[in-house]
Amino acid sequence: HYEWVRAVISAHKDDERIVFWDLYNEPGNSRREEITLPNVKRMFETVRAIGPSQPLTAGIFHISPDENIPLNEVMQYLFDHSDIISYHCYKSYNEHVRIIKRLKKAGRPLLNTEWLGRCLGNNVFDLFPLFLQPTGKSLFCFAGSKQIHTCVGGNRPVVVLAAAVDTGK
Repeated sequence: HYEWVRAVISAHKDDERIVFWDLYNEPGNSRREEITLPNVKRMFETVRAIGPSQPLTAGIFHISPDENIPLNEVMQYLFDHSDIISYHCYKSYNEHVRIIKRLKKAGRPLLNTEWLGRCLGNNVFDLFPLFLQPTGKSLFCFAGSKQIHTCVGGNRPVVVLAAAVDTGK
């Protein structure tokens, strides 16, 4: 995969149409933190060596709204090495607010790249107002066949959207 990544990013490292590079989807998911961390580190090192003009990120998905619960080693690496903080959260409005508050402390742009899971008890009507708050920032929504998935154990689709979140700067 690294040769493919080198080829793609090298070809587009200064392409102004690319806003950022999301290098890894949910690294460490399925309790694979130990074997994922070396790959995540290598991915960031590989891409940094290319020197793209766009910022790098990889989505933090395992995070508690409770600031007293530390990030696991993979999530901490993502937090420390991403130029913009991207995260996935399928929790309630209030938990989103607490997670955003926690992540904003990095002082970097914050981007939620997955947030809607109806089968998990959240919905557009509860969460969309959070991402529509006037911030002077843009709201990004990506919709289409690639962002619609079937819930595990359910028969309703989960529409995955992404939204920019203001960092207060």
